Amino acid sequence: MAPMLWLLCLAWPFATATIDNDYVLIDMAQNDPGDTVVGWQQTKYHDPATLLNYGYTGIVTTGELSPLLLANFSSLGLGDIFFPPGNVSRSWQDEMAAAVAANIARCKAGGVQFYPFVDMIVLPRSVVQHFQSQIVNASGNIEYNAVTRMLIQAQFDEVLAAFPGVDGFVVRTGETYVFDTPYHQGNSPVDTHVVPSLTDQQHIWQQFVSDLRDIVCVKYNRKLFFRAWDSFAGWSGDPNYYLNVTNPITPHPQLYFSVKHTSGDFLRFMTFNRQLSVGMHAQIVEVELQREYEGKMAYPNYITNLVVNGFHDLPSGDAQGLHSVIDTPQIRGIWTWSRGGGWWGPYIHGHELWIDLHVYTLTQWWKYKGVRSETAIFYDFCQLEMKWDTETCDNFRQFALLSAEVVKNGLYCPEGSPSSTCQLFTRDDRLGGMSRVKSHLDLVAQKNLWELSRQYKANATAMCKQMMALAASFPSTNQDLEYIVTSARYGYVLFSIIEAGWNVFLEGYKHDHKLPFNATLLQESIAVYDNFWAQYNALGLGRQNCASLYKPYYFNLPGQQPEPGMGATVDSYRNVTAMTVWNL
Repeated sequence: MAPMLWLLCLAWPFATATIDNDYVLIDMAQNDPGDTVVGWQQTKYHDPATLLNYGYTGIVTTGELSPLLLANFSSLGLGDIFFPPGNVSRSWQDEMAAAVAANIARCKAGGVQFYPFVDMIVLPRSVVQHFQSQIVNASGNIEYNAVTRMLIQAQFDEVLAAFPGVDGFVVRTGETYVFDTPYHQGNSPVDTHVVPSLTDQQHIWQQFVSDLRDIVCVKYNRKLFFRAWDSFAGWSGDPNYYLNVTNPITPHPQLYFSVKHTSGDFLRFMTFNRQLSVGMHAQIVEVELQREYEGKMAYPNYITNLVVNGFHDLPSGDAQGLHSVIDTPQIRGIWTWSRGGGWWGPYIHGHELWIDLHVYTLTQWWKYKGVRSETAIFYDFCQLEMKWDTETCDNFRQFALLSAEVVKNGLYCPEGSPSSTCQLFTRDDRLGGMSRVKSHLDLVAQKNLWELSRQYKANATAMCKQMMALAASFPSTNQDLEYIVTSARYGYVLFSIIEAGWNVFLEGYKHDHKLPFNATLLQESIAVYDNFWAQYNALGLGRQNCASLYKPYYFNLPGQQPEPGMGATVDSYRNVTAMTVWNL
């Protein structure tokens, strides 16, 4: 099927629908949930004045500042039994209320709309306990029914009475995190274990969104941005699922669906999201800048050209970008996550040049609705913001484009399938071990892709060297040059660690599966790994503008122990030798 034919086929039945929602441009600097190490992001993107300067119309605050957490449900006529005065839970609410009020006032003074990011369904534990027999299902989760609807109605009534300055809500479901909310619990409106039928699940979504529409948009005339994202309950990327859920919902000028530009999570080999520009409702496009699977801008990773023009690594029908949908009536805005996403680090400590580059290029591209190319806007940034001449900007462009190729080669596995589990072997500031790549290495062994797999990681390191050379050529008069040099070196040292660790994975896998392996290469790779870790640690200690460092272990949620990672895998092969060194 031709690249745009799918869009025409899905959109055709609804081409006569009139969508006249306001155009919006909103941003969120997310504080990672449960992160007691850093807490609030060190960023200028919490500042409404910064957002207004880029043309943003609204600011999205993250879940721990959700006003819905402040409903005490006294409006139910049961008194103050859920958050009684003098109780620690009431003290917590009172303090949070002051913080929410201050954020609303800051946004109003700064000229941007206030849109809190709210997880749903999330209710106080005391409320859930009181209504347990009526709202808790067999799985122990809150189910969406008439009583739950009544409680959610009370939530919004109380919150909007207390905080009339709230301009709307961004609703997230599925990923329900209460690490920072000690008196609440929650879950998705759709429990797939209790409701296995796809049709029944879609009916619940229809009812849930329709009810929120009636409360937020109709009753209170506030904007409702509903995320079409619940990877645990069907939403992700499927246009037919999206249409089945949204078509029965009556459009409203204050109702928007937020759709990621990728069909799943923000990964390099993820296909374009075919839910975009279909159906009868207004949509905003969700774009994450600090991609948690790609280093969070601790090193350069320029992706605006790929977001706009398409990720060229994919088959032609999937390698589409926002340019293919910018003129369709459904697309009414962009929602950038300027900061945050995922968990933990790396933390960039307020050094936001790479964030600024993406914010500038995306917001300007949106301002011109694609009439001006991403390339032209990139050169605007280079010449107007960096104050560089055309020749230097040519080199900076090459530097930026190389950065995305480094990530593709170093953090993903192009020798495998696009859905290879290898794409998750690093995330946030964590380096996974053999358990994270074993199924991919099974494919490598089956298809004899050893040298190709090794070459991709070597390519990443070689391109990092090119980037360092380009950085050294940039004029020293620019105040950001020192940071550019540091972040380029960070990338080089990190990807050298990954290349060496990958070689250990390859030879270690052969050893474990009794295949001919190169013991000399294995031990040399371990030595290289150790050498670059020493450099990496010194870089982090010695340069004030350096991002925080990756860890040699893998992921954990707050309160859990991390999974063993690359460091443990490397350590397990330190004493491996061979009577015969195979010549591969």
